[in-house]
Amino acid sequence: MERRVYSVPAALRERYVKLDAFEEKLKYRSWTLADHRPIYTDPQVIRQRWLMAASGAIYTDRAFYYLFKEYAFRVLLRKSCRDEILTEETLSILCPDQEQRLRYRNFLYDQEILLPARKGYRRGPTLAGIQDIGHTLEWWVAEWLRRYHNRFDLFLTPVRHGVSVVDMTLAGDTGDLDIVALLPYGTIMIECKSSLLQADPATLEFFLWRAASFKADAALLLIDTYQSETAKEFRAVVKRLQHLSFLPQETEHGEHYWLRAGPIHARGPGQQTIYWHTGMLYAVLVGRNDNLEQTLAAIMSNIQSRQRWVTNPQQ
Repeated sequence: MERRVYSVPAALRERYVKLDAFEEKLKYRSWTLADHRPIYTDPQVIRQRWLMAASGAIYTDRAFYYLFKEYAFRVLLRKSCRDEILTEETLSILCPDQEQRLRYRNFLYDQEILLPARKGYRRGPTLAGIQDIGHTLEWWVAEWLRRYHNRFDLFLTPVRHGVSVVDMTLAGDTGDLDIVALLPYGTIMIECKSSLLQADPATLEFFLWRAASFKADAALLLIDTYQSETAKEFRAVVKRLQHLSFLPQETEHGEHYWLRAGPIHARGPGQQTIYWHTGMLYAVLVGRNDNLEQTLAAIMSNIQSRQRWVTNPQQ
């Protein structure tokens, strides 16, 4: 069967989304944009290659987006990025459900993320130059925010991943803000980590500094992990959050996260200390028993309700 030359018109979608005036709105909030990563053509983000696969399977241009929100799919993808060869036994351990595993494997084949090898499966060309799912996680959360706040196509929501601003660069921050969302009810900053190992004390302290330096209305630290809540590494990160005065929160649907309110004294590059007296800090560990999309929705709903109250106490 003949296959189309390309699938998702990423460049065309990217051009359309740029009409959201992100740079102008960021400047209005007193920040000068230095750079951001490409919205839909970021080479470090895993992307769906085909609508019509060589196998004859037909996919929508949102197939990868919907699969990525599933915990087991992210586990397979994380392992595919890290290992040169995956055996059938490894796939069975990572995804015990046979029907689900077959669905994932077919998609990974069709999109050339994995290819058959003598001892199992090897990395395909889609993963060329990609070593982890970190940037893909950032892109997915940014895209989720765009879709979450633009469900009725009333406006384009200004959201970018991999954002660097001039003022913070001058202050010695050589990295970037993983996600910045300029929402009607406030500026949201999100830091994404694709491993519990990235949530060490120094990283958590730097998150506080960035939140204080950027002075967002709310800042979220999102840690995606394959570990369960009972794992030693999981509990260690929770203890670090509690040591930093994050308090556990639970919604009516069972999603849980940690919240910190109140002033922050944070030390950053060059040992300078920043004081931040407004804004809300959130942290969430999305493990094997958690739903990434539902947890994000619960947190964004909480941020929205709090910001509305702060803006207009009469509401």
